[in-house]
Amino acid sequence: MQARLTRGGDGAPFQPGRRDRFRDRNVIAVGAAAQVLPPLGAGALHLIHRAAGHLVRLWPATADGAVEAREFDRLMTAEVEADRDFALMLLRRQARR
Repeated sequence: MQARLTRGGDGAPFQPGRRDRFRDRNVIAVGAAAQVLPPLGAGALHLIHRAAGHLVRLWPATADGAVEAREFDRLMTAEVEADRDFALMLLRRQARR
């Protein structure tokens, strides 16, 4: 899917998406490093807040933390997809006006 970010649709193409993995060993991707969505408000800030909460709850119990990393990826995938769906709903609503 491509959307144009300027009124009238003549702006640069916008390519939304997300990472396949949000945690890889000791690297955590949050906010704009984790996903690209239209700039429609505080969605990125909300995702950073949610990621921090998940990270604290899923702090690794072992050195590799593979189980916690998989759960973090699962939760963040759900968060990003919900944020994407909300952004799409807003875009469609604006297009109808």
